[in-house]
Amino acid sequence: MPGPGAALAALGLAVCAVSACAGSRGGSAVSGPPETREACEARRAEFVRVVEALPDETVATAARADLPVTPLGRAPGSGPVVEVSPTDVVLPGRGTVGGDVSLRVKAFSAWLAEGLPKATAGGRTPLYFAAAAGVEMRLLRAFVREAPDTAEPRLLVRTVAVSRRQDVAGSRGDEIASRLLLESNPAARLRIADEGYRELARCDALTDAVAHASAPDGAPWPARKAALVREAPSCDCAALRTSELALVASAEAHAGVSSLGWLPLAFLRDERCDASMPLRSVEKLVRQIEQFDAEFSARFSHDAVTFDDVITNERLRVTFCDALPGETFAEKAKLHATLYVRVPGTNACEPWSISPLAPGSPMGTLSRAPVAGRPALAFHYWQAAEEIRLFGPAEPGTKPTDSHDYACEETLKLTSMEDGTLRLGSLAWYFSESVCRSASDGTASFSGCVATRAE
Repeated sequence: MPGPGAALAALGLAVCAVSACAGSRGGSAVSGPPETREACEARRAEFVRVVEALPDETVATAARADLPVTPLGRAPGSGPVVEVSPTDVVLPGRGTVGGDVSLRVKAFSAWLAEGLPKATAGGRTPLYFAAAAGVEMRLLRAFVREAPDTAEPRLLVRTVAVSRRQDVAGSRGDEIASRLLLESNPAARLRIADEGYRELARCDALTDAVAHASAPDGAPWPARKAALVREAPSCDCAALRTSELALVASAEAHAGVSSLGWLPLAFLRDERCDASMPLRSVEKLVRQIEQFDAEFSARFSHDAVTFDDVITNERLRVTFCDALPGETFAEKAKLHATLYVRVPGTNACEPWSISPLAPGSPMGTLSRAPVAGRPALAFHYWQAAEEIRLFGPAEPGTKPTDSHDYACEETLKLTSMEDGTLRLGSLAWYFSESVCRSASDGTASFSGCVATRAE
């Protein structure tokens, strides 16, 4: 985890224009010729410009207080944060959306459709999920799987508190900024920031305005930023230690970011996750990732493996989303999912719905609604571990337990589950229409009498 020195270094570029990195006095008491009035006022004006350029929100601003705590995690960068709780979702720029899961996911999809920020140099835009520790994987996956390929889903975590260093090299502003970056408690951060402004600005109008600033949504930084910008020009420039004030202001804008980390989350896109850990909480998953990291790292010398080598999407997918094809189909049946099949010789994909006879039952009905001139069609199914018996066509209102002679009856083996495709013998079921349409023309979609009837 980055320490105070690294955190302050990240702020260096943001405040360089008003700090000693440009060779300026920074408003502190220094030896040498007295500062001219023009230079003093220019320094104050530059401080105002730096504060104006600070962001109104950061990853830390939107991070929930009830994130899971762990010693693992990479330092977060910039990117939108979606807050997920068992009852609602908070979307950037849209606020809180409640209601049932389908409504929340629909709102999330609409927000995504407005466009994520431009992708990073690596080709994907970080998309942070601040999920409450008690959120279940099935719920979190409902949002993650909606994220486009241009996004890199990341799980925000609260990193284990590090000891507060009292020997931070540099000025008083350096020390206060370091404390701000490490503090995860919002109320404590306000007290630290106010302490810094009082010490570094001998200007009651500024310190009083900042201390009393508030915002309707309870996130005070934008209002405090506005108070700094509004009041600083009226202060005596000689009373402002601008380089140190800029450090404190920038640290307040990014406050708490050093107490956050992120873990890979793209592995949740795999359909097998629904079957392998639908009710596992975020908290439990993080604990299991810690265990996995400890066990894997112990196989190698300390210098031979790093966190980034162990905690990767591919390793997490293999470890936590390892359900067999039959388990995956059974879970999809519980969810009354829709699967897609490729119409032979075309680029068209047909939706087939799964309707189990009863919750958790290994039997049910697969049905296709009338579409594009093709009639409605249904087959009953009976699943036995990694095999499924299909029989039909099934008449409306019939059940798989009915005694009946069917024109078509086949037993197919569930052979594989990968890349969003479940293979049942030579029959390919796709979990989304987009995956179905992108499948190669040579992919077999039907076989045997099932194919004959479906055509």
